[in-house]
Amino acid sequence: MLEHLFGSKTRLRLLRLFFTHPETAYFVREMAREVKSQINAVRRELAHLVDAGIIEIVTPNVTLTSLEDAGANRRVWYRLCERSLYYDELRALLLKSESVGQRQFTDDLLKTFPEMQVLLLTGQFVRESEAPTDMLCVGDMDPKRLGRAIKKYEDDLGGPIRYTHFTSQEYHERQQVVDRFLFSLFEAPHILILGGVK
Repeated sequence: MLEHLFGSKTRLRLLRLFFTHPETAYFVREMAREVKSQINAVRRELAHLVDAGIIEIVTPNVTLTSLEDAGANRRVWYRLCERSLYYDELRALLLKSESVGQRQFTDDLLKTFPEMQVLLLTGQFVRESEAPTDMLCVGDMDPKRLGRAIKKYEDDLGGPIRYTHFTSQEYHERQQVVDRFLFSLFEAPHILILGGVK
């Protein structure tokens, strides 16, 4: 939806990347990997975003994702310009779009997998970078089919989703032993879309 407003999927994915990690600087090849787009398309969109004052070119004295890489100082690094006149409006628009997209994604998952018993969002869905996963799915669904359904959303999102799938029995057994991993998911910030395996 928003790609029509912003002009391209690559531009939208770049904006989502920068607004998700506002203090991180990226170089072009790294961004192309992150947003799953061609380098030339990324360069073209970066030029538009820099001209608009939304993205700025920085020197490697900020939080870098790959500073240990050889030649880091010779690369051109880009970061979100939080002083931009459009910063607040873009952030609000992207958050609203993300919320609508998440709701559509979870609705589609629940329709596709009526056997799902627990669906919990955490990690990148709630801006919790320390979470061990982004999504917990519980139910006796085919793991490959679930993976393909999530992959479709990854393509729209422009980045990977770390998900964990337990069968009903696995989930029940982990509940019984007060599994640390499971407990940490429910203790951390999360959105419980569907829940209740006893």
